Amino acid sequence: MDRDLKTPTNSYSVKRRVVLCILLAFTSLLAGCDNQTPQEFHTLALQNYEQGKLEDASIQIKNAIRLAPTSAEYRFLLAQIYIKNKDWEGAEKELSRASEFGYSGQDLIRLQSLVYDRLIKYDDQIALKFNSIADTDPLPLYLKLKAFYMTDDRDGFRKAFDLFENRFTNMPYEKLAQALNLMMRSEWSTAKTILENKQNFDLETEDESLDLLAKVARQLDNVDLLITTIESRLIREPSNYSIRIELVSLYVFLKQFEKANDVLKPIEHEWLRSREISRWRAVTAFYSHKYSTAYESAKNTIASGLNTIEQNAIAGISAFKLEKFEDAQHFLEFVTSELPSDDNFKLVLAQIYFLKGDAASSYQLLQQGSSESEEYKLLKMQSLQKAISSGFTGLVHSLVANELIADNAPSLPSSLINRAQNSFQEDIWNANQWIAWGMFQIESNQTEALKSACRNMSSKANSKFVGLLLCSQYELAKHDIPSAKNLLNSASKIDSDAPELTLLKAFVLVKEGNIDKARVLLDNKLQQYPSNASMLTLYADLAASDEHRAYAQSLIQTAITSTPKNQQLQTLLITTLYKYKNYNEVIAMVREQGYEKNWENGLVSSLYGRSLANIGAHQKSKAFFLDWLSTYPRNTSALYGVINNLDATNEFLEALGHIERYLALVKDDNVKVYQAYFLTLLSRNLEAKHILDELPKDLKNTHVGLYALASNALFNDQVKLAATLASRAYDASPNLRNLFLYGQVLERLGKSDEINSLLTEHVSQFENDIPAILMLAVRVEVKDINKAIGLYQQVLALDENNRIALNNLAHILLVQSKIVTAKPYVKRLETEHGSFAEGLDTVALFYWKKNDLEKSISVSEKALRLQPNNVLIIKNYIERLADFGNLEQAKRLLRRNESKLNYNDVRDLKSKLDAIG
Repeated sequence: MDRDLKTPTNSYSVKRRVVLCILLAFTSLLAGCDNQTPQEFHTLALQNYEQGKLEDASIQIKNAIRLAPTSAEYRFLLAQIYIKNKDWEGAEKELSRASEFGYSGQDLIRLQSLVYDRLIKYDDQIALKFNSIADTDPLPLYLKLKAFYMTDDRDGFRKAFDLFENRFTNMPYEKLAQALNLMMRSEWSTAKTILENKQNFDLETEDESLDLLAKVARQLDNVDLLITTIESRLIREPSNYSIRIELVSLYVFLKQFEKANDVLKPIEHEWLRSREISRWRAVTAFYSHKYSTAYESAKNTIASGLNTIEQNAIAGISAFKLEKFEDAQHFLEFVTSELPSDDNFKLVLAQIYFLKGDAASSYQLLQQGSSESEEYKLLKMQSLQKAISSGFTGLVHSLVANELIADNAPSLPSSLINRAQNSFQEDIWNANQWIAWGMFQIESNQTEALKSACRNMSSKANSKFVGLLLCSQYELAKHDIPSAKNLLNSASKIDSDAPELTLLKAFVLVKEGNIDKARVLLDNKLQQYPSNASMLTLYADLAASDEHRAYAQSLIQTAITSTPKNQQLQTLLITTLYKYKNYNEVIAMVREQGYEKNWENGLVSSLYGRSLANIGAHQKSKAFFLDWLSTYPRNTSALYGVINNLDATNEFLEALGHIERYLALVKDDNVKVYQAYFLTLLSRNLEAKHILDELPKDLKNTHVGLYALASNALFNDQVKLAATLASRAYDASPNLRNLFLYGQVLERLGKSDEINSLLTEHVSQFENDIPAILMLAVRVEVKDINKAIGLYQQVLALDENNRIALNNLAHILLVQSKIVTAKPYVKRLETEHGSFAEGLDTVALFYWKKNDLEKSISVSEKALRLQPNNVLIIKNYIERLADFGNLEQAKRLLRRNESKLNYNDVRDLKSKLDAIG
């Protein structure tokens, strides 16, 4: 027990003795240090420096300098250590002192040149004197040459370059100097060629070559080259902050936010201390939808003094996403004050006011904007309605005066119309306004509001007929056919002759499935009103058979004859011709009427451009839509025309560019889904996913949305989900791209038979789809050669010059040794398709089968010249050389191309050559 009580005292005693020992040891160490000479410290420092122990070397050389502060040699070694640690300011200071204390020579000049270059002190660089040293060391003279270039001193550069050329040849620095000389003369492409050739440079000059290549890339506006160059620099210098930040900025410019995040991660721990890192962190986090991080980063950036619109916008939108409405309001009020014409920020700020119960401020803010987006208009209406119901009645009269009398009744909520009615004379509410408003309400599914309106109308004698028609529309919208018929019967007693009545009766018949009766009813009434565009439109829509289509077209043409200047009828005829796939007639009529650039009639313009595309004139169609888009950059039809043509010609990057320029002007989710689609086609799946995540469900279910979702699922190895989505995309639009994606997914699932069934069904439905027929032919070739032959012949019947069908058909026949049957196809390949390498390989097989070995070798050689990396052509050529007896040539060709061939082919060819040898 006594021993236990003494334990704490003993423990304290032990600790005290340990501390005393440490202190004594440290004192001895200090005493020992003082016993060492400066030269001994220098020797130790030099040893550690040479072994790469820079921290130890730094401590030891500083001890030497403490004892001998005027030693030039010690100062020079410390400068070298600073340079290794990339402490350029420290190095400059020590080199200056070394020079002051008498250090001179090539080493000093070399390091001074290097330090001035890193510190961008070009005037000091130019002032360095080293003529005799430059005879043996090219670096100082090169860096002086670079300083002249950077200061645009052309005379100094010329003299320095001449001096360099006279003294140094056949070395990496000479190539750098040549590149600088070309850059000084603005010959950027030639400079790029020199700098991209890695054989021109060694380890010492590679960083410099990358720096110059980055400058060239910027001049050439070659972002891809710039990124590749900076990525290479970052691999060599992972701790270089400026390189890392520049790469982040480039990724952000390209909207590759995940990559930008990856580059920032290694310096994440520094972001609270660095305003620049904080700024980029906010940007990348925001566009990666990491709103909490974006909000905190942007706040810190602003607090550190970088109070920019960008950072306020990021802080504001992120706070809004996080439902921090007070903070969001603070930041976005700053943004809207700086960007008064930007309606997107107004919309978000107005939403905040609305959610906080200040509907009047929301409405008044939105009144300042001019956005046509549905979201903007809806919030404006809701804000107004809520403001009035809250007692803010001062807006009522201005609203009705500005909107209602201007025939914009459809844009108003029904409750507001009802409140405003009493302020005006009843005759303002004429039949045309009611019908327009009623149709709007049907389209908006506002059937209760429509019901109230039609009852109001039908209760008044002077508007009873219109009211009954409106009420019938309401019942049709509810799918209550009996009620609609009863109302129309009542309307018939007032005016049985009205074409509007016949039109609605025809709609009822269509709803009941009586298409023929509806057509007869319209036909009879059209005898009386031959130019009624509404009835003609419905009749054309109901004309399913070719006979009825022709009749519908003749009816419209007759109507145009009687009223030749009726643009509505002319538009209807063009629409009908397009619907019946008479594309050449559409083009001819539009040109005849001089409507090609009548952009105001967007429907005709769109049908004309699409008709050009449908006859295969994609370049003309694209040029037409681009002209339209340049005149009206916010026109969606023009944009769709451009991107559909670019989609057809696989110019995905250009299509994406047009979409992004459009979205910078207009916020439109319908276009955003195409943005996601093209990003997917460019394999930028992560960016596409971010956009898709933000889109409403109905847009994701469009064929382009489904394609993008399916492609992303496949990218993430969610193959079963990809199969479901790809199937839905194909069902929504059975085009070749959707077909190919669906086949790709089925291939991943190992469902070969299902792919064949899918292709067979597609080809039976689309008999002229040549790419699909070729895909099916290639797949069935292994199991059913005769079917494949039939499919290739089907393609040639559609396109006699299709070289793939010619080649594959000839090859099948030659493999079956049907040389006579194959001969006409082979001859066409040889005479008409002489630049088609795969076709020439088949021609070589033909001559081989005929035992004309020399001719076969000659044609094989020509095929290989056209496609030197084509594995199949290489393999066939090696075999034919071997069979012809050119064994050494065959072996040389195999050695040269071994890396291109797969392992089994190399093994088999070697065995064959060894057996022959």
